[in-house]
Amino acid sequence: MLSVVKSLKNQGANGKNLCRSVHKTDEKDSVKRKELNGDVAQKVLVFGVKSVLFICTHNSARSQMAEAFLNKLCGDRYEAKSAGITPTQINPYVVKAMAGIGIDLSTHRSKSILEFQGKTFDYVITVCDAAREACPFFPGEKEIHKSFPDPSTFKGTEEEILQKVRVVRDEIKDWVESTFCKEG
Repeated sequence: MLSVVKSLKNQGANGKNLCRSVHKTDEKDSVKRKELNGDVAQKVLVFGVKSVLFICTHNSARSQMAEAFLNKLCGDRYEAKSAGITPTQINPYVVKAMAGIGIDLSTHRSKSILEFQGKTFDYVITVCDAAREACPFFPGEKEIHKSFPDPSTFKGTEEEILQKVRVVRDEIKDWVESTFCKEG
C-alpha cells in the first residue's frame, strides 16, 4: 500500500486559502477530488504529477518564466514553482513580454529558496550559473542546469531591452517544451 498526500495552498480570488489533496491508497489508484471555491477554476491534481523547482539568482525573470511556461504548457503532468537565492522583484520587462503572449505575471512575486526548505522535488533546475554555484542542496530525483541570459543586464532603449527579453522568453519556452512537454 502506497500513500501519497500532496497539499497545495492557493490564494483564491475570494481571499480564502484553498487546499487540495490526492491520495493513492491501493492498487486501484483511488483518487479523491475536491472542488475549489470562489472564482478559481476547478483543477484536479492527479497522482503522478511531478514537482519542479526552478531556481535563479533573484527569481525575477528566468525562473519566473520557466515556472509559468511549464505550468501553462504541460501542467497536467508537472507542477512548477520558482525561487531565488536573493529574491528581489519581478522584472517589469518580463511581465510585459509574458503578457504579450497571454501569460499574466503581474500578480507573481519573487520567492526565496528558504520558502521551499525541507520540501522535495522531482526536478530541481537552476536556470543561471550563479544559482548553480550558490544554491544549497534541494533533495530531488533529478537536478538539471540550463543557463539563460540575465534580462537584468540588458541595456538599450525600452524597446531594445524588451526585444532581448522576448528572445530569452522564447528560448525558455522552447527549452521547457522540448525538455518536459514532449516526453513520451
